[in-house]
Amino acid sequence: MGLFDFFTKKEKIRIFDLFNISKKWTDIYLNRNPKMSNFKSYYAEILLFNSWAAYFYCHSENKIQDDDPNKFVKSLYSQLKACVDIEDSYIHTLISMRVKLYKEEIESLLRSDYPRTKQYIPFRLYCALEINPFVLRPTIGIDSDDISFDDALTEWVEELCNYWNFIMRDIQDKC
Repeated sequence: MGLFDFFTKKEKIRIFDLFNISKKWTDIYLNRNPKMSNFKSYYAEILLFNSWAAYFYCHSENKIQDDDPNKFVKSLYSQLKACVDIEDSYIHTLISMRVKLYKEEIESLLRSDYPRTKQYIPFRLYCALEINPFVLRPTIGIDSDDISFDDALTEWVEELCNYWNFIMRDIQDKC
C-alpha cells in the first residue's frame, strides 16, 4: 500500500446504495425522455436496466460490499414490486429474462465502435426500454419500409450512448 492510497481508496458500495443510484439515473433518463402513457411500466423497466448496469459494473470491478447475487435479485424484486402491481411469478420471470437481454446488449454496445461505424443497433433493448416496457418478449410490428422508425431508432441509439457514458462516469465516481 502506497503512501497516498489512504486518501484514494473507496469503500465498497452496498447493494442498497446501488438502488439509490439506479433510481437517480432512472429519474434522469425519464426527464430526458419523458413518457406520457404507462409511466409505471416505463419507470420499472428503466429502473431494472439501470440496476443491472450498476450491478454489472460494480460486480466486475469487485466493488460491492456484500456481493451475493441472490441478495441483489431479492432486493431488485422488492424495488420492482414497489413500482408496479404485477404477479410475483411474472416479475421473477421478467428479471431472469432481462438479465440475459441487458447483459448481451450492454456487452454488444461496449464491443461496438458506435457512433463512428454505426454498426450496433440494440433493437431488443429499444423494444424493452422504449416500445413495450415490462413485457416478457418485447417486440414491435414494423414495416421494413417505414423510414420514420429507422430515424426514431437511430436518434434513440445516440441518446442511449450518451446516457450510457453518463451512467458509467457516475458509477466510476461512486465506486
